[in-house]
Amino acid sequence: MAAAAQGAGAAPRPPPEPTSSVKKIAISFGGGYYSGATYFDLPTIDLRAQVAPGSNTLTLFNGQELDLGIQRRPNCLDAPIKKIMPGQAANVRLGFYISDDFHLDLYGSYAKSKAELSLLRYEDGEAVGRVEADELQRWTDELYDSQGIDGGFRDEDFRSFTGGANLVYDASAIRMLGLTPQFGTGFGGVINRFSTLEDKTALYFQLFGGLLLPIGDHLRFDVRGTATTFSFATEEVAYGQQVTMFVGSVGMTWLFDVKPVH
Repeated sequence: MAAAAQGAGAAPRPPPEPTSSVKKIAISFGGGYYSGATYFDLPTIDLRAQVAPGSNTLTLFNGQELDLGIQRRPNCLDAPIKKIMPGQAANVRLGFYISDDFHLDLYGSYAKSKAELSLLRYEDGEAVGRVEADELQRWTDELYDSQGIDGGFRDEDFRSFTGGANLVYDASAIRMLGLTPQFGTGFGGVINRFSTLEDKTALYFQLFGGLLLPIGDHLRFDVRGTATTFSFATEEVAYGQQVTMFVGSVGMTWLFDVKPVH
């Protein structure tokens, strides 16, 4: 009876500590190198090719059109290549840790660079080398004077915006020398913006990897390499060139513990 009375008077056990499905929140900022890519590359016209009039037209970055003609002449320009040149990139990420090592990140990035055109020059029927943007005005004036081409061989203000979601794994199990490998994949949308030409939009797929170095309980230094693949549309053809842009970045990450709401 005494034991029963003692048990009846015991203090109730405290309720279990509430938990949250999100363990931590991470905010990251980074910046670095943007690779650019070749997004338009046509072969030279074969001497036996039959080309419809007006179909061999090249859209310049100022919106003007350069008609390269329906056949390869002894002295002409051919085989256009358009490139996004290397530049700078910055990114921001908001991560939600669903476990100690896995997290879902909302990702956004911005890159700034230049877009340039080059053409292969033929002299007396022989290819003599590529003419880059700085020299194209002189050669178009000489070979295509009647078209009144005025620049447009370079865009000084190309910008690229991306936004999407990433699934990331911090490989704490294989940490070495204080460094934690990180791997992930993601998807989203990209807007490639020129000064004059229409924006080129597409869906992208990402793969990335990097290293994390803890600086304190809530601060990390990170290095990351990211490959982003998407279809880059052009004015000249009905399909988009599949391109892969690479970004190498360094940054900082701040971690915040999530306290459950009682």
